[in-house]
Amino acid sequence: MDIFISTMKEFGFPVACVVVLFILLQREQESHKAESSQLTNAINDLKIVLAKISAKIGGVDDER
Repeated sequence: MDIFISTMKEFGFPVACVVVLFILLQREQESHKAESSQLTNAINDLKIVLAKISAKIGGVDDER
């Protein structure tokens, strides 16, 4: 029992910190994934708008 208590005193705080940091990292990754998806949608919408503007002002056709 003394070994368990001394082990928890030595490693309890670092283990708790690692667990908390892991949870925070997972939340941050989920948030970043959603943010990236929104940015991708915004860029695609801008491509469409720019194509329409270019067509209205008689822009050069894309020769790719």
